[in-house]
Amino acid sequence: MGVNSANIAPVPVSTPAEDTCFHCGLPVPTGSHYTVEIDGAARRMCCKGCEAVAQAIINAGLTDFYRYRTDSAPTAREIVPAFLR
Repeated sequence: MGVNSANIAPVPVSTPAEDTCFHCGLPVPTGSHYTVEIDGAARRMCCKGCEAVAQAIINAGLTDFYRYRTDSAPTAREIVPAFLR
């Protein structure tokens, strides 16, 4: 039984704090100037990498990635087992 995406309502994405990257959720360094327009708003990014990936997502027509996500992806620090840290 397939899922009909037309019947699924978007999950409201809370806007990250002004000092966090809209793409990855990490802190945005002071003086950072990286932004991507997403859903008509300039969203701050922490680095050129996040800016490039976010722009690629938008350019590919995958804006729903940001509309339907429920949380930021885990960082490398979060997925490395404690005994390896």
